[in-house]
Amino acid sequence: MRWHGGGDRVDSRMTIARLTAHGRPKTVLVLGAGLAGLAAAFRLREAGHTVTVLEARARPGGRVETLRDGFPNGLHAEAGAFFIGVFHTLVRGYCRDFDIALAPMPVDSPGTAIWYFNRARVIDGSQPAAAWPVILNAAEQQAMSTGLGILGLWKLYLLPAIELVRKYPAFTEVPAELRTLDQISMQQFFEQGGASPGAIQMMRLGYFDIWGDGIEQVSALMLLRDLAVSVLPPRVKLSAIFDAAAAPASPSSPSQPQSFTMRYGNDSLPVALANRLGGNIRYQCPVVRIEAGPAGVAVSCRSAAGLERLVADYAICAMPFSTLRHVAIDPPMSPSKMTAIAELPNTSVCRVFVPVEARTWSIRSGPTTVEIDTANTDLSSQWFHNSTFVQPGTVGIIEAYAAGSRARALAALPEETRQAIAASEIAQLFPGVGAPMGSGVTKVWDDDPWARGGYCWFRPGDMQRFLPHLARAEGRVHFAGDHTSHSPGWMEGALESGHRAAAEVNAAP
Repeated sequence: MRWHGGGDRVDSRMTIARLTAHGRPKTVLVLGAGLAGLAAAFRLREAGHTVTVLEARARPGGRVETLRDGFPNGLHAEAGAFFIGVFHTLVRGYCRDFDIALAPMPVDSPGTAIWYFNRARVIDGSQPAAAWPVILNAAEQQAMSTGLGILGLWKLYLLPAIELVRKYPAFTEVPAELRTLDQISMQQFFEQGGASPGAIQMMRLGYFDIWGDGIEQVSALMLLRDLAVSVLPPRVKLSAIFDAAAAPASPSSPSQPQSFTMRYGNDSLPVALANRLGGNIRYQCPVVRIEAGPAGVAVSCRSAAGLERLVADYAICAMPFSTLRHVAIDPPMSPSKMTAIAELPNTSVCRVFVPVEARTWSIRSGPTTVEIDTANTDLSSQWFHNSTFVQPGTVGIIEAYAAGSRARALAALPEETRQAIAASEIAQLFPGVGAPMGSGVTKVWDDDPWARGGYCWFRPGDMQRFLPHLARAEGRVHFAGDHTSHSPGWMEGALESGHRAAAEVNAAP
């Protein structure tokens, strides 16, 4: 059954402790007003340092972007970061401190979704092997026969490796025990574990294929780390169904696996941080040059006044490497850092939002009448979901989320064609869905000049090559951004990196 709570359950431990000043006050330039840069600047200013934030956009938030224009009835949709886990203590702590309301996501049994592939639709992932349009081996059929359905395959093939990765919750160098996992793709991981082609086809749908260019290209360790750190911690999402001995519930870890979103849009947090920084942020000032010396840092940016050069004791670069590689760095940083900046890829992401006149897309499954409004597919988009389940009213928005090559294919089409394809596939997945309403909206992250893609990803071998260098300071230039954290692609990772970079600068001479 679905459950909607009245609000976030946050205890006093979620409050964010202030950064204690260390040494002399410093002048700091923060490059980028995404969550990482905002958090770093906010903490440094609270500790008594002088901070200036340079942001290329006209708004704060970076890849936290809430879309409001183009939707009926005051609805909004998240073009960027969406989910907040119960274990995301920094995000929830800031929301508590800034009085930002969190809305609980509906809690379904794990696996409650539609799977559509091979021109067949499976309603509810708990279905046994015979319901799926693939051939499975005997072990897989047995794993699915206990009522876990597709989650039985996750338990069979993924849980042992996830438990291994959990032994190393935070690493900047790949531990020796995990190196083989970084040398193979997720596809190879499944194959080496004995998964049949049919099981791989089932498991790749949705989560696994929205990273990079799909499971054939992505490091297995990257996805296993994300599952271990950000998706399956104790009492969150799927873990409860696998671990009957999970720890008892507490105010910060409810008995129901729980996720949240910000009730009035996830841009509430960057806007709140930006409001507190006030005139310390300079918008529409893209950085074009970084010069770091032994005594300070100079940063050149374009502004309405022309080319400006600002000087400070330290800089925190919170720009994605996908945009930083277009900035002149003189003198060059270490060869390892310059290689990581030049080569760390970002996932192509295209998000098509289709407003519908009535929220009649839900499918009811089985005697418990579970409502299903999420689908994992092999269609033009990998993932379809209800974007408005925490918003009031009867008009709704369904999102078609595409990544990798499918995102690039959709991005190449005219907007009206993208909307028509998405609307057609939504009707195919959710018969009886309300008619499209208005023209809809699309966010193509590759086309955003200040992002040049969505979240970072790692090819086989990349974690060993890049991880030691992503967060490492280069002289007086420090680095933040979710790509430098243990949780790339998550708001929690961005905030964590901002806190780390601020602490580094605060402790510097």
